[in-house]
Amino acid sequence: MNIFLEHIAKQIFEKYGSGMDQVWMVFPGRRASMYFSRYLSALVKTPAWMPRMMTISELFHSLSDLQPVSPLYANIRLYSHYRAIHPEPEPFDAFYPWGEMVLNDFNEVDKYLVDPAMIFRNIRSLKEIDEHFDFLSGEQKEAIKWFWSALPPDRLSPQRKEFLKLWSLLPELYTRLRQDLRLEGFGYEGMICRDVVAGIRTGELLPPEAGRICFVGFSALSACEKSLFRHLKGLSLASFYWDHDTWYTDHKRNEAGFFIRENLLEFPMDLPGMDFSVMNRQQREVNLIRTSSRIEEARMVPHILSGIERAGEASPNHVAVVLADESLLMPLMYSLPPEVKEINVTMGYPLKDSPVYPLLYSLFRLLQQTPGSRGERRFRATDVLELLNQQLVRDLDREACGEMIEKLKRSNRLFVPASMPGKHPVFGFLFNTPAEPAGISSYLLNVLYLLFRNVSGDREDEHHRMTREFIYQVYAEVKKMHELIREEGISMEFSTYLSLLRKHLQALRIPFSGEPLAGVQIMGLMETRSLDFEHVILLSANEGFLPASHTAGSFIPYNLRKGFELPVTEHQDSIWAYYFYRLLQRAGKVWLVYTGVDKGTVTGEPSRFIHQLRFDSRIRVKELHPQRKQGRIIPLPVTVPKSASVMARFMPYLGEGGQAITLTPSALNNYIDCTLRFYYRYIAGIEEPDEPTGNIDHAGFGSILHHAMKVLYQEKTGSVADAGWLGRLGKDHRKIENALQEAFREVWFRSEEVPVLEGNLALVKEIMKKYIEYVLRIDRNYSPFTIIGLERKYSAEMGFTLQGEQKKVLVGGTIDRIDEKDGRIRTVDYKTGSAGLEFKGVSSLFARGANTRNKAAFQTILYARAFLKATGTGMPVEPGLYFLRLMHRDDFEYRLIDSSNNGKRPVVDVSGLEQEFIAGMKELLSELFDPEVPFHQAADRNICLNCPYNRLCSRDG
Repeated sequence: MNIFLEHIAKQIFEKYGSGMDQVWMVFPGRRASMYFSRYLSALVKTPAWMPRMMTISELFHSLSDLQPVSPLYANIRLYSHYRAIHPEPEPFDAFYPWGEMVLNDFNEVDKYLVDPAMIFRNIRSLKEIDEHFDFLSGEQKEAIKWFWSALPPDRLSPQRKEFLKLWSLLPELYTRLRQDLRLEGFGYEGMICRDVVAGIRTGELLPPEAGRICFVGFSALSACEKSLFRHLKGLSLASFYWDHDTWYTDHKRNEAGFFIRENLLEFPMDLPGMDFSVMNRQQREVNLIRTSSRIEEARMVPHILSGIERAGEASPNHVAVVLADESLLMPLMYSLPPEVKEINVTMGYPLKDSPVYPLLYSLFRLLQQTPGSRGERRFRATDVLELLNQQLVRDLDREACGEMIEKLKRSNRLFVPASMPGKHPVFGFLFNTPAEPAGISSYLLNVLYLLFRNVSGDREDEHHRMTREFIYQVYAEVKKMHELIREEGISMEFSTYLSLLRKHLQALRIPFSGEPLAGVQIMGLMETRSLDFEHVILLSANEGFLPASHTAGSFIPYNLRKGFELPVTEHQDSIWAYYFYRLLQRAGKVWLVYTGVDKGTVTGEPSRFIHQLRFDSRIRVKELHPQRKQGRIIPLPVTVPKSASVMARFMPYLGEGGQAITLTPSALNNYIDCTLRFYYRYIAGIEEPDEPTGNIDHAGFGSILHHAMKVLYQEKTGSVADAGWLGRLGKDHRKIENALQEAFREVWFRSEEVPVLEGNLALVKEIMKKYIEYVLRIDRNYSPFTIIGLERKYSAEMGFTLQGEQKKVLVGGTIDRIDEKDGRIRTVDYKTGSAGLEFKGVSSLFARGANTRNKAAFQTILYARAFLKATGTGMPVEPGLYFLRLMHRDDFEYRLIDSSNNGKRPVVDVSGLEQEFIAGMKELLSELFDPEVPFHQAADRNICLNCPYNRLCSRDG
């Protein structure tokens, strides 16, 4: 392979030899200079001075007295001037994003030598364009006229008026900012470039101290760069080396050659022996690979690498993995196989896609809870859990984090006092948040420092090296921003400071350091300028990424940009086309990988450049489809056989090996609905997820209300509750309030502290008060009655036959209330769910796949029977349900209704159902404990909709 930079190195060495120290080599980026140095070093056999290497930006900086200013500092200075001239200035966090756009516009106006007074002029009459813009071509004038004709002064919308109001400020902002920065000896990039060109035009710019300045590998040039090139060419100091191919420079319709054609005409080059017509050779191998997802693109790379011959793997020109979409970097890094020992990442990685950013986001959420709180500081429980679940935090102490997470989940807290996690010796520093905005930076710096120390340790794998680099870079940026804001004396609220910091960090790109010029080179498309590789793997070769569909925001509309010859979308497309074809022109083997599925910003179409390559060149593009055919995936039914180990877990229910475990109505209801759900919950012991959301579900609501009723009625346990006592209780609001507070503390928060109920919980408490009023009213109408027990457990033995042997289990549970009146016992169960007193005979309570199965009736009948057998009472036992949603009705009814045999009979004594109920239970238990009957999924998929285990058995979709 004839390598462009290697060929230039030979010519420079042959031409200048021992005088190379007088040569300046100027490249578009640093990566090209490193490759050039390697090639040149290989030619030098005796001690010699190397040429001076620099980028084009560094050349401009060396010719100017101004020092480059940081974008953040420039934005802060811009805001101070905006605030001075705007009658109603926005706060800084609202200004920051459009301040960045304004700075970008100022930068381009200077780089392309546009007169700011002209471009930012508020045109009141189209005649002004002919009068004041005579230096423009007719096409440029028409573009400007088109824009201003769309803004008739007599028919402006509020948005257009606001645009013109801001537009009118831009000339003064431009002048003020430049004057301010110049007084301090600073300048933004375009300002420095314009400063150099101004020196050229006035004759004040001294000639560079170089014998020869060589410009290598440039494509699109700004007006400032062209002016400098012309100046140095006129001084006979400059040589130009353009990397191109005649396939796209000789054809005017090919956009890749748009800028190079102009450069070759104005700045000719002399590079003998270099072949610039290699693109269209048929011998190269180009493969187009269609994948089904973005992640699969990254996973294709190890397969491709395994097929590449290893002969030249030590050469930096051997393999390049190029990312058109740089957010694929982390998936790619994690996909690389262990045998890839050396990699070099040349691109910056967006901080917002790094593993550190979620941690920062969690910290920001935590910080936002601090201001305005009275008394002890507190945080939202969800924010604390999110922070404790961050990988970097869990790495501090996995066991301690796990314990704290479980404690928070059990407590069901909506808010967590800062002292609760803050007193922990390992991660407590995370919760020592500042009370004032001025302390945010110090807090973040302290957190980042301690996390950096923890990540360092003895771990030197690639993952930890990258994480340390991320943390270090964030630390440096937070410190820099802290110092800038302090120096400028800008005061801001918590939300403003965090918003500014978040926007600043989101825009950051973290530079990677690797083994220079060794192993697999991983880079963005821009970093490939002037570089040649034998094997090229290009990811994200989709339309929308190649060329990129997004452009930087600008206040200067398209037509004005076109009229003043500022870069527009067509120019960007030409630059991307040049990068693409230049990368491919000398490569021996190429893999173009793209996602062939429409999703989000991904179009599912290969880049237009690939289509152009197919139809306009002689290169054969071979399509590969490595993934399996897409089709509908039908999951296999999930069954769990009752193996010896599974049956061993059943033994406690049969009382073998110790005290028997009681089978509850809830467990049996789960088994009837779905035997697999019963297995997951009661045999495998997989707990249902329990995340604190601040919202109370039906089960939680019922548990709290049950406990409140127990607290209210417990003084009457064993005695009569008459209408007078119930009436007085209903009016005792303090007692009801205290009972609810106690219920929330005991059942919901599971805490020794008396909770403060806020927000949704306070609303729920008020609803519960109404339900308690309804219960007291219903009970007053039913009174007098004697309370026998409250939330008391009862269980009774149930015999059944298992493979010819007699077995027994305990069946029962906790009954909300048992009362007695006129020689009749009631077992009362409070229900917060949907109402349903009817059931179509006992057999319907055991019927599978029936949406009409009354689970509440099954439960309360089982409770009533357990009480009957456990106590041996001779009184009739009546199962009852208090459906809270119906208690406001005057015709409220609590008794179950048996609607079998075309009748509706209230169940006044559970003994009348016992024979049929026992038969159904025996059959159910025989199946449950039968080792030959596996656990399986429910036949009715509707049962799976709200099942917490549906993802385990592929029923979640």
